[in-house]
Amino acid sequence: MTKKPSYSVAFFCVILPPMIAIVVLMIIWTTVKIISQYPDYILPSPLTVTNAFWENRADILRSTWLTFLSAIGGLSLSIVVGTSVSILFCQAKWIRRGLFPLAIFLQTVPIVAVAPIVVLWLDEGMIATMFISFLVSVFPIITNSTTGLLNVDNGLFELFRLYNASRFQRLIRLQIPGAIPNFVTGLKVASGMSVLGAVVGEFFCATLANKGLGRQIFELKDQAPIMFACIFFSTMLGVAMFSVVSWISERFLLFWDEKKISHL
Repeated sequence: MTKKPSYSVAFFCVILPPMIAIVVLMIIWTTVKIISQYPDYILPSPLTVTNAFWENRADILRSTWLTFLSAIGGLSLSIVVGTSVSILFCQAKWIRRGLFPLAIFLQTVPIVAVAPIVVLWLDEGMIATMFISFLVSVFPIITNSTTGLLNVDNGLFELFRLYNASRFQRLIRLQIPGAIPNFVTGLKVASGMSVLGAVVGEFFCATLANKGLGRQIFELKDQAPIMFACIFFSTMLGVAMFSVVSWISERFLLFWDEKKISHL
């Protein structure tokens, strides 16, 4: 019987590498600042950025919370729509051939070109920002989930056909369980991209009452230390969402594998 890995060890395996990367980045940043002697309005030092954050911590933390809400809203919508679309795509070849180019269009069209249209349709505010976050993050879930649903073991598929299983039974009992690892992979990618979409969306859609990090970065471009602090927090938000989703996914996949083994 194999020994279960410690949850704390698995947690640090997910969280620790990004934290080490951030520390290394801070060291490189400080070194470049010392060597180049750039003024603070071009390249502030980490200490200057830290002081700027502390002086404006209430606004920055509030903006971080608003960006998080937009990102989590966009990611949630991506999960619902992305999985539904992937289930639709796996039903017939003609559906995939007809609709998959539209999914590719969502990924390839410049989001800065779509954002004004979204504002025109939904008006400024968090709903529009969530929608832009959804547009950016839905494609990885569609592609990965569709791949998982279609990559079914031929032997198992023929076994289901032999027992006259319906299309719905094949979907629920064979295709969806087999697509879980692919879905998790798409979710990891989408979690980081949802923050990117929320920040870009706030450039166009944020209001005075809902200033997320993206709007703060846009408005504070003449105040480099505060702008760098907002950029740092937007980066940390993306890392945090990716790390949490990765950790939860690893726990779920571990439980999923144990469940499959227990049924053998």
